[in-house]
Amino acid sequence: MYEGGEHHGYAYAGAYSTREAYSWTVSTSIYIDKDYRRCGAGSMLYSALEKELKEMGIINMLAGVAYLDEEDEYISHDSYKFHIKEGFSQVAHIKSVGKKFDRWYDLLWFQKKVER
Repeated sequence: MYEGGEHHGYAYAGAYSTREAYSWTVSTSIYIDKDYRRCGAGSMLYSALEKELKEMGIINMLAGVAYLDEEDEYISHDSYKFHIKEGFSQVAHIKSVGKKFDRWYDLLWFQKKVER
């Protein structure tokens, strides 16, 4: 997302795996500057990304989201809620797998089928 000469967000996709069997699956990531959240920027970016992925023949979008049962000052439930709103389904919950800010976090995996 680019506004006023500055970047305020981005979304991208990368290979989920180097194995040929997973050539139609990507891992996605999105970041929106905190001052630009909840204004449609994330939906706009993911929509554009999904359109490009569809043109490339991608079938599955995966997204990993850091998660805690109770929000803290670093991790909220916003990303979880955003992915659900964007049509992703939660497919996995891995406990205490990531460490950020000297704290252990869970990882939720989401999947969305790209509409053909």
